[in-house]
Amino acid sequence: MKEISDVISKEYGCKIIDRSLKNSHKKYQVYLYQVYLAKNSYRKEIKSKIKFLLSHASNWNDFKNKANALGLIVDDKGKYTTYQLSGTSQESLERK
Repeated sequence: MKEISDVISKEYGCKIIDRSLKNSHKKYQVYLYQVYLAKNSYRKEIKSKIKFLLSHASNWNDFKNKANALGLIVDDKGKYTTYQLSGTSQESLERK
């Protein structure tokens, strides 16, 4: 049916509708998410360093010292422990 419609549209000089654009907004959202992840790949790096440290550290102080040597900032002052790569700006998304 589409082929017949395309032939008739071409004969009369009409625009042929591209069906691949259906639900393109969902594809664009996936693309934006992939761009966001590519820009914020520090999470993967932090996770890999933490896994390495967990297998090589013998206690908490040893963990923090080795993390500092690997360029990982460990903040355990509050209720939760947070990790940050030293020398990078890790900005979080702010919703308005």
